[in-house]
Amino acid sequence: MIAAEMACRDHMHRREAVARHNAAERSTAARDIGNAGGAGIARRNREIGSAERHIDQHHARALACQRPRESKRRRGRAGIARGSDHGHPPGGTTLAGERALFERVKTAIPQQTALYTEYCPPDIIAPYLDGAYMHALRLARPEVSPGYLNTSRFSFPDLRLFQITNGGSCYDGIWDGFYFTLFNGMRIYSLAWGHDDEAFVLLRRIRELYGEHGEAFCDPAPRPLVATLAAGLYANEFSSAKETVWTIWNDRYRTYTGDVLSVPHPAGAGYRDAWNKVDLKPRTAGGRAVLPITIGPREIGVLVQRR
Repeated sequence: MIAAEMACRDHMHRREAVARHNAAERSTAARDIGNAGGAGIARRNREIGSAERHIDQHHARALACQRPRESKRRRGRAGIARGSDHGHPPGGTTLAGERALFERVKTAIPQQTALYTEYCPPDIIAPYLDGAYMHALRLARPEVSPGYLNTSRFSFPDLRLFQITNGGSCYDGIWDGFYFTLFNGMRIYSLAWGHDDEAFVLLRRIRELYGEHGEAFCDPAPRPLVATLAAGLYANEFSSAKETVWTIWNDRYRTYTGDVLSVPHPAGAGYRDAWNKVDLKPRTAGGRAVLPITIGPREIGVLVQRR
């Protein structure tokens, strides 16, 4: 673990040191899965029906290069590097340094090693990362972001984003968070503690859907907010060679029953309400199919076209 207080990301020697450290640490296990903590992980995996686990082998942090007397005054802003011995002109910013740091680390570690961060990275850093975990739903504004749409999920589909859940089912003050995660086609990074029984049922259901339609949810060009046939209902589209999946969010506070999507209808295509596990028989005409849905207030839906 590197605790680099006041360490400038643009400092070339620091950048090389972090890259070397990550390359060495990747081959070292952080903990024994057979210990008490590992037993707890295994138990939680059984509760949500998962056979996977993650070991955090290396965690590093670095703060902006600032003079000590400026730290409090500039807190919350992008740090300005003012050192004169860092191998770059004074005035370098945190963002430029982070980009160079992640680029260097990415080249130093083996290709099969995942590089991820906490929080969704800026666009200039995203190409050098494999993923990020997030816990910022409370910062979104639903009046301007229906279904808490995560635009980075669709702008950088190769960047695997995970919505973290902890501190109970109402973490960030919204139970809807599980639904929003599925609406965006994002994975859930569940710490498991604090969730009630209903949360585990929902986690298992979401995991089943990702397992059944994983290829579609890995679409390299997903489409956010496709047109719907009802106000207050929103849809995202994920496709593979064999199927298209639409995640539906009902932003209303009442149940909706009716038509929701009009989509191209290939010959022989079949349709299913995957959330409720029932087949659909939509109206078809002129090479299009009109898909119906019944969806509860502030609820999620998942419709599938199989070709």
